[in-house]
Amino acid sequence: GSSGGGKGAGGGGGGGGGGSIVDGEHPPLCTARGLRTLRKSSADLRRRAVECLSKYPRRRLFLQGRETLRAGELVDAAAAQYGLSGEEYCEQMARDSYWGGGPEIVALCNVLRRPIHVYELCSVEEGDDSTASSAAAAEECPRATNLMRGALYLPASIDRLDTGRYNAP
Repeated sequence: GSSGGGKGAGGGGGGGGGGSIVDGEHPPLCTARGLRTLRKSSADLRRRAVECLSKYPRRRLFLQGRETLRAGELVDAAAAQYGLSGEEYCEQMARDSYWGGGPEIVALCNVLRRPIHVYELCSVEEGDDSTASSAAAAEECPRATNLMRGALYLPASIDRLDTGRYNAP
């Protein structure tokens, strides 16, 4: 954990105590210190995602609505796509040079108890008015639409993710 700084410390380009990422803000990427902080935070998120997927394979992970899946089942499905065992998959995901996708996002949603939305930018020709509404933009970029539809929502009404018990919204 970081010492000093408290909530909102990541705001400006200067101080901020321990250099941790706070309230969704990131350190300035134009400084060596900011890059070190980002690298450290990224490594921590990677570790937490892999730990969530590998340490307790019977843990139920929230997907969306009331849908859950055991961590081990999620890992095995992802690993099978690459011809790996679940253990090999997690070992690769723990390395800096590898990153998965869906399973890691699900794990981080559950660990952080926050929604993670993935958007893919698509090119739009200059002067194209079809981006005026999100519906029109979605028609122009079906990949983004699919990603937006597949975005994971983690409502604040979740009681305990690891047992699959939920509070009514």
